[in-house]
Amino acid sequence: MVLGQIETYANVLNLAPLRVQSARRARVFISSRQDEFEDERAYIKQRLADKGIDSFVFEIDARTSPASPHEMYLAEVAASDIYVGLFYKHYSQATMDEYNLAYNLDIPCLIYLKDIGRCRRSPALRAFLNRLRDRHVYQQFFKVTDLDVVCDDVLFVLATALRSLRCQRSSIQSHAQNQGLLEASHS
Repeated sequence: MVLGQIETYANVLNLAPLRVQSARRARVFISSRQDEFEDERAYIKQRLADKGIDSFVFEIDARTSPASPHEMYLAEVAASDIYVGLFYKHYSQATMDEYNLAYNLDIPCLIYLKDIGRCRRSPALRAFLNRLRDRHVYQQFFKVTDLDVVCDDVLFVLATALRSLRCQRSSIQSHAQNQGLLEASHS
């Protein structure tokens, strides 16, 4: 069965249609304060590319556009499948806007915190991290190579999403068969 048929049956069955975007690789938005983590962002971007996963880092990937930088990075967040946030001593309003949009759009958020000891973080970042504790499990890292785990985490999120899609597709097929909309598959 092709995915287009599943979308058709989902519509017939009054189920939310599956969002299918063919020929598009998974996309990760990598977020951090501009003056922190330049090497780390580039490292993660390369590691993801090595695995065939696209990523967007504003400082690397932004192009000249009639849109404002704010509109551009929010559009990129909305077009992404996973949000990766890196935090250290401070955060910027742009970083907060990116995270909030990803969270509000139900984009999976992976949070990484450079371990420097709590006392040296800005009070605003400490308060933000306390709010995150209720929403996410975040991981600490010490050096750039510790961020190899980001690729593993991204692949885990993607595999989980594929399993969920497969279960959803199977459920739609089963329901369609029960309603006589599909021929039973021949084994």
